[in-house]
Amino acid sequence: MQTKITIKGMSCQNCVRHVTEFLTEVPTIKLLEVNLEQEYALIEGEFDQAQITELIQEEGYEATDFQTI
Repeated sequence: MQTKITIKGMSCQNCVRHVTEFLTEVPTIKLLEVNLEQEYALIEGEFDQAQITELIQEEGYEATDFQTI
């Protein structure tokens, strides 16, 4: 299952690197892509949406939408 998460607050490639680093630390998901221009992360695997939302917020970004694709 792939999920596209809209992530607000990324402004540069350093933000992409940061989001990539903390999402890849979640053992149950595989990060497929982080897109700065379209403001999303594409992930695959099992996860708790509330936990991922909280993690993203703790890192200074905002998760605004989870879409299964």
